[in-house]
Amino acid sequence: NVYVASSCAAAGKVNARAGCGIYWGPNHRNNKGLSTPGGQTEARAALYAVTLALLMAPEDRTLVIYTPSLAVIRTFCYWTGSYYTEGWPCKNADIIKATAELIRNRSAGVIFR
Repeated sequence: NVYVASSCAAAGKVNARAGCGIYWGPNHRNNKGLSTPGGQTEARAALYAVTLALLMAPEDRTLVIYTPSLAVIRTFCYWTGSYYTEGWPCKNADIIKATAELIRNRSAGVIFR
């Protein structure tokens, strides 16, 4: 299980700064708080947190990702297939595409909650 969250200070302004947190449990070596690359929005930070969690998790064990973002859940559970067939016409396509590939290449499942 991993918990991910995001935040953006000064959202919508030129000085916006977005980041994310990844929490595996008390004192876990992979707990992280990181700045978000690229566009500085909370949505991008939330997507980036999922990407990082997938990169850290063993590919052969089911991963349960807890997120407060319904947009993240909907992106990976409902919308990614359409984005793929339509040529990725979405915001943050770089992160969504890379994350979808990580999910697809896993030998174990991913569950979003």
